[in-house]
Amino acid sequence: MPEEIEVLEQPVSVEDEALTPEESLARTNEDEGLTPNSEQLQEELGGKTDDEKSEEPEEKEPPKVSRYQSRIDALVAARGDAERRAFAAEAELQRLKSARTDEPKEEDFEHYRDYVKAAARYEVQQTRISDTTKEVTDSVRQMQSHEENYQRIKMQEGAEAHADFVDKAKALGQIFQPGMEAYDTLFESNNFTEVAYFLASNLNEAVRIAQLPSRQQAKEITKLEIAFEAGSRPAAQDLPERPIKAVSAAPAPARKVLSGKAESQRLNPEKETMLQYAERRTKELRGKR
Repeated sequence: MPEEIEVLEQPVSVEDEALTPEESLARTNEDEGLTPNSEQLQEELGGKTDDEKSEEPEEKEPPKVSRYQSRIDALVAARGDAERRAFAAEAELQRLKSARTDEPKEEDFEHYRDYVKAAARYEVQQTRISDTTKEVTDSVRQMQSHEENYQRIKMQEGAEAHADFVDKAKALGQIFQPGMEAYDTLFESNNFTEVAYFLASNLNEAVRIAQLPSRQQAKEITKLEIAFEAGSRPAAQDLPERPIKAVSAAPAPARKVLSGKAESQRLNPEKETMLQYAERRTKELRGKR
């Protein structure tokens, strides 16, 4: 019968118990005549090397979202819905008007019953035209109300960012007025606060933009917006002693939101159809955002 071999475990000293896993592995390798480098050591321990750790992408902080953004988004959506209803109602109104007949006269009919039927049809036509006209009017007013609230919130956001924003915006409101492409592009900008504040602090630059053709006005505002998005902030200049008022061929301003005042509506449905309004305010009605 083979002789049993008794395997004795190596006694563990108190000093060994205090070693870390890395130190313990190093001591074992040293006893066995091995000298692994740090990468081998990390691999055996199941960890990552310093080079591997450095290659890991750094987590970027999510962009800050304005506390007004949800309200702005809701107003933009509501404005778009009202705009679509206005156009649909306007199209229906034009169809009804094109199919409208003249008011019937009794002497034009041989039989009285025929006159009564024609008169009834005429009344139905008039009622539908009246109802549709009211629908156009209501939709346009809703659209404009949502827009005014949208601009008002943008102004509140600016006032929260800069203590003197409102005062400076009043001066800018003498240059950028409703009906101007610069005015609309500025309010539609994702960086409205910073672009408006920069222009309000540089009124000569605002005047230069206001005197450009409409398309060029939009391009200049967009260039400023892109610059601020990229983190490039143009150096502000001193305000001139007296703001220079730009001469514009735009329609007379209906309201001055930049100066904090709300005046009459830009569209009077009694005098201007939605199609005429769309020609005058194309970019606004099509929605740039």
